[in-house]
Amino acid sequence: MHVFKATIGTGDGAVAVLVAQHSAGQSLEALFETLYTDHADARQQAACTIVRPDVRDRFTPDELADTAGGAGTASPFLNALRDALATPRLAFARMPDTPIAVLFTSGEALHLSENINPEGVATPFSARDLDETTVLAALRERELACLVEHSRALLPMIPGSFYRAPSNRLARAFLRVGNIQYSRHAIDAVCFWLLPHMRDCAAILVDTWSISSIAFDLAGLVGDARGTAPLPVEMLSQYQDASPERMALAAEALDRLSAELDARLPDGEPEGPIRVACILSATHSGSLVEVLGELVEMSGFQLDLSYVAIFQMGADLGLPSLSDISGTPEFRPLDSGEDQGRTIVEIDPRSYFPLTHNDVELIVRIRHAQAAKTFIETFPNPGIISLHRDHRTDGPTRHHAVHLDTAMLARSQPFREGFAAKLRELTPRPSLVITPLHTAAHELGTLAASILSEFGPVEHFEHSTLVLQDVGPNRDSDMALRKAIEGLAPEEALLILDDAFITGTRMSNYQGRLRAMKCRARLHYHVAIARPPNMANWRNAKSMLGWRDPAEAVPFARNTVDATYELCLPNWQERDCPWCAELLIYDNLVARGIELPPFFGSRRRRLVEAKDAGLIQDALLQDGFTDPLRLERGSIFAPPEASQAAVFAAVASAFQTMRTVPESDIPPLGPRRHPLSTVLRATDYLLDTFTDSIVRAAFLRTAAPDELVYATSEKEADRQVLITDIVANGAGHVCDLGHELILASALRKGELSQAAKEVLRRHAGRREALDLLIR
Repeated sequence: MHVFKATIGTGDGAVAVLVAQHSAGQSLEALFETLYTDHADARQQAACTIVRPDVRDRFTPDELADTAGGAGTASPFLNALRDALATPRLAFARMPDTPIAVLFTSGEALHLSENINPEGVATPFSARDLDETTVLAALRERELACLVEHSRALLPMIPGSFYRAPSNRLARAFLRVGNIQYSRHAIDAVCFWLLPHMRDCAAILVDTWSISSIAFDLAGLVGDARGTAPLPVEMLSQYQDASPERMALAAEALDRLSAELDARLPDGEPEGPIRVACILSATHSGSLVEVLGELVEMSGFQLDLSYVAIFQMGADLGLPSLSDISGTPEFRPLDSGEDQGRTIVEIDPRSYFPLTHNDVELIVRIRHAQAAKTFIETFPNPGIISLHRDHRTDGPTRHHAVHLDTAMLARSQPFREGFAAKLRELTPRPSLVITPLHTAAHELGTLAASILSEFGPVEHFEHSTLVLQDVGPNRDSDMALRKAIEGLAPEEALLILDDAFITGTRMSNYQGRLRAMKCRARLHYHVAIARPPNMANWRNAKSMLGWRDPAEAVPFARNTVDATYELCLPNWQERDCPWCAELLIYDNLVARGIELPPFFGSRRRRLVEAKDAGLIQDALLQDGFTDPLRLERGSIFAPPEASQAAVFAAVASAFQTMRTVPESDIPPLGPRRHPLSTVLRATDYLLDTFTDSIVRAAFLRTAAPDELVYATSEKEADRQVLITDIVANGAGHVCDLGHELILASALRKGELSQAAKEVLRRHAGRREALDLLIR
């Protein structure tokens, strides 16, 4: 299902929404169930859900309004809505109190409805002075951005290099628009936003064959809406640079289009120029408009070209566009002389693909590792951080590759001092504390009530969802909590307290329920530790949770959102956990009938058992004849007494920071995005910078294959030479990395060279590992 998130508006008035595509034949109950189960985090963070019917499913605003009265219709979506409204408590059960709007097309006009959920509240747009035009523009921009992100259509900035576009213009980045056509839903999405630009147009001309799927789909949609055959489509074969050869090819395309339009006219010659939608995949200077205009004028074609760009990269062009990206860092104009000494990546004018590939080596700096090191130094207890552990709370059990024991954290003196200082700063002092129903939250709630009660009475309630029932076994406690919430005056405050922020789902859920209960008090949201995979998510959540309706923003304009500690960590569950990946290797071998040697059988059992308490000092794979890997002094990641789990967490935090925190002229660490490969500099962790085997092992465990393996074979061969030197080194504190190197190769993080394998086979334990894991 095609789903995307968007933020409408800016600052305090911003609204988070979730947009979902409805398919013909799908019930709304089924759609909402999918959002509930597969998109829980995005759904609960959104203040409104927007449903968009299939672009072929057209109806008027009046027909949508009539559906509430049970009127029949030929529209698949309206039929689904009519069925849902017949049993609203069942159909909308997964979306309690959630406003649901409909984004739809009527002919070639776009509309956004008011709330259609009988169980929901009004859509939040009018309360924030956001009109339909503003909302539609924000949704369009965000959906186009999502299509670029999902398709990897943006070839990113490369340090020391510029792209030479088919226009011969140098650019920091290059957008290959054709890539956004990665699914039928993606193509339909672009066509949906192009429909308003098709008014009175009789044909379509596109600037490149690479967006032909969009052109033909749009031609069929418009023809179907008008009750005619699909509109004629023509395209330019390659970039138009105004050379005689390409001008001739463009003239041929216009001649073919004119001939097809003439053939469709019932009475011969048209009375005036025929309007043609000219869709530009992307425009930077608008030069194509001038070239085509000259061709039409010189050749006498009876065509009136109406231009629209899917992406606009140059400012002040005077052309309508679906997405203006001219202000982004990637498309900032080059300064005079900035191209001197730069490597040029050539873009083929026919395929729009780059002709070379670049490896960019990234270096781990102190700034990437500082936050985690400070946390580990503040909380040296080795049990606070563990790895490969199941986390059981009042919700579903979740697996954490990196687990922070927040209950243990809450009992430590440094935390209690920092936590108390944060609570004493809250204004006004909360008289009501609400926490979820799990151990760490209970301890935090008890501690918070104790601290706050120094200044007056405080009630502490525990509830995981704030879905308060007036029937059932929890009726009395639920009703007592509702009374306490609704009894708070605007000048009073309520503290929502939890142990951790990872995705923000629970906090957003609380916010929605409190909004539905019309809580008037100032809300203080606080977590013991914010540990999102991207600190931008935390900043965004602080903005969203802090917003107050203007009608309630007296005497306090904002809610407060804070954490006692903040740390960027990957949110890896079973699919991404490095120890689950290791365990899967052993499980697959056993499933194939292969008996594990005693050492690996014991290791497999340990990985299974560790899900209850986690791995702390035995996280890394070593044979039984070497001392456990440990950290020496002077590391940028952790103090020397840190556990294996803490060292791994520190390296994981540094890498996650490199993946998610933008840095000027440095691409983020992550998957290959042709023609760019971002890899960790091999000499840093295999030669002379990070020489502790425990740090080297953490690099191998934490980094993805694309972050370790060079794209160019020559550089990867050099990396393998460094690996061979390590396993051939006679010093025990160097070659003790052997098992982790073998495991990394088994996990497709670089095929070991034949020379490395020969050296490994000279040691009985490593030979056993090599024969078992690399078959």
